[in-house]
Amino acid sequence: MHTDSGGSISQRLAQLCDKALIAEECTLKANQEEILCWYHYGRNFIFQEKALNDKNKIGEKKARSLIYDEVVKQLNMYRSYSVNEISKFTNDEIQRVIDYFTVKPNLDFTDDPEEQNEDNPSNSETNQINESDAQAIPAEVSKSNNSRLFASPLDRQVKSKHVIRKSDIDKLNLIEVEEEIKNLNRENNELKVKYNELKLEHDELKLEHNELKLKFVKAEREKEVNRKCRDFEVKKKIESRLEFVKMKADEFKQISDFRPLSSNDYSYGVKNQKEVDYPLMGYCLGT
Repeated sequence: MHTDSGGSISQRLAQLCDKALIAEECTLKANQEEILCWYHYGRNFIFQEKALNDKNKIGEKKARSLIYDEVVKQLNMYRSYSVNEISKFTNDEIQRVIDYFTVKPNLDFTDDPEEQNEDNPSNSETNQINESDAQAIPAEVSKSNNSRLFASPLDRQVKSKHVIRKSDIDKLNLIEVEEEIKNLNRENNELKVKYNELKLEHDELKLEHNELKLKFVKAEREKEVNRKCRDFEVKKKIESRLEFVKMKADEFKQISDFRPLSSNDYSYGVKNQKEVDYPLMGYCLGT
């Protein structure tokens, strides 16, 4: 009799130990899934907040309040059950819920909880509690479990959980942020190198342009000097020719004053232009 009692007690202890280990494993997986969900929640929360700020030109607090109000409207769990209903559950009813999730734990989950529900609709169905099962939660549920699973969205503590601090998000995606910073720094360095190359090419083109401009100005000056020299030479030739004609005219005047030419002399002088071009003094005096 004592042996049978000891065996049953040992069997009961083994069952309790086994359930405790399974519950611990489920708790670890639940904690991992919770952290992952809050990580994706925080990322999407920041993206949505930035989109509202850029689109509607509103402040950070206003954007967060709008996002939280919209999230609360879509939480079916908060709309279906209240704290008063949960407090009416009995020990046997909550034991049924614990046994149910112990036998069928959600072991597999992806990085994105939404993809898990889409790929495995049966998992999402088994993880949901219908109204008859939900009424099976006892009144002795601890405050921590109540606030963790079925807390009211109007509770300040629960509401504060939905307001993700920027420091918390920075801790969650620190590796991703550091990698993004490295990529940005690398791209920035590449842009700097390209900018320096373009700047050097621009300076070379500018120097070449200045050289061409100097050559053009020099050519224009040479052209102007040549034109002035050519005009000066033409002017000199004209002046020299005028002086020569004037000199010849003076000589001719002196000859005509000394002795007037006859018609024959005039015709002879016209026909023999070379004779007229030379000094006419000897010709006139020799006749």
